[in-house]
Amino acid sequence: MKNLIKQKTMIFICLLVITFVASIILVTVQADEKTDLIPAIGIEGIEGYVLRSDLDGTGPLDKPHNPDEALVYMEQLEALVKDAETRGDDYIYYIPLYASDGTTVIGKFGISAPG
Repeated sequence: MKNLIKQKTMIFICLLVITFVASIILVTVQADEKTDLIPAIGIEGIEGYVLRSDLDGTGPLDKPHNPDEALVYMEQLEALVKDAETRGDDYIYYIPLYASDGTTVIGKFGISAPG
């Protein structure tokens, strides 16, 4: 019974994480799988690129590897959301927005909270 509860909890947490990751991808990915640059529009309307590795990561959060870490992850995520609300910000954190060379930073791309 405990294993079943753990499995259901893990599935639920995984769905939450998937929802979070899906919500941060605000651009249509039409980039070649071999490239790390994805077209994006920054917070000030600037057109540029984000790195696939920046989108695939979890930003300032530690990626969970088990149910206990997933619970910590969700607590950290909740803290980021509350912090953004306190700042009056629509984004929980930012990643660099690059020029087409992939190295020159031209702005910021905001990662929004899930939901």
